[in-house]
Amino acid sequence: MSEDVDFNKKHDLIIDKVKELCERHPEVIGDYRKLIQYYHYYVDGFKMFVPMEVLERLTQPESVTRAYRKLVEKGIVDPDAKVKFARNVQRENYKKYYGRT
Repeated sequence: MSEDVDFNKKHDLIIDKVKELCERHPEVIGDYRKLIQYYHYYVDGFKMFVPMEVLERLTQPESVTRAYRKLVEKGIVDPDAKVKFARNVQRENYKKYYGRT
């Protein structure tokens, strides 16, 4: 149960921070690249910015992670058992928290 509480608190905070970023910096709305960059800069304290002209040429983060998941699904990339277990735990936590079945 404590694991669920910790997960929920962490994701409540992430949602709050993303909402705050969207309100303070509306330019992040609709652009995952900017949202990720601003999140790392303002929330995580990674005080470096990729110049906007470079950032705009980068592939959307969700496209990269979807491609990775597709490779795993097809068995082309095979994470080790420890990684698979941790991802399964995370997947279940996400389902519980975000209400997906």
